[in-house]
Amino acid sequence: MVGRRRYSKLEKEIEKLFVPELKLSVKCFAYPIGSYDNKFPRYYIQINHEIIWDFPKNYVEQSYNMYFVVHDIEFNNIMREYIDTSIDKLLDFKAVEIIRETNDNLMYDKNWWEVSMITTNKAHKDFVEILKSADRRIGKQKLSEYFKDTDINAVKRILHCRGVEF
Repeated sequence: MVGRRRYSKLEKEIEKLFVPELKLSVKCFAYPIGSYDNKFPRYYIQINHEIIWDFPKNYVEQSYNMYFVVHDIEFNNIMREYIDTSIDKLLDFKAVEIIRETNDNLMYDKNWWEVSMITTNKAHKDFVEILKSADRRIGKQKLSEYFKDTDINAVKRILHCRGVEF
């Protein structure tokens, strides 16, 4: 993971890009887990204080060890890169996929590791699509074409609130 970014500054910058009428906000909190210094982040997106997207809640099954998923999340870096992306490249913007190599000598279940990679990449992809759907710099017609086959409920909700038909 690239160096940690100050979240409050990113939050303000990313929210400036959203259609104001959406009253959309992106929040992050870190919760201490166990007796160690581990803190697990929770990111969520709200419209009018209603949570429409929640990580890790919407992505991690309780049967899996959450540590394997949340230790590689890159939402802060994704937000910074998205903010810095030129307008003409917004719809082409994608989160960098995390790729991990497995090792036969590892002490943990390899299935957890694989699920972690898949889960994290799916959450990153969905997060980027949500940013695009709320971005005031992208017109309704382009959004309608781009998201015509989306299966992301939070994106559908945002597009509906924006009056975008898809």
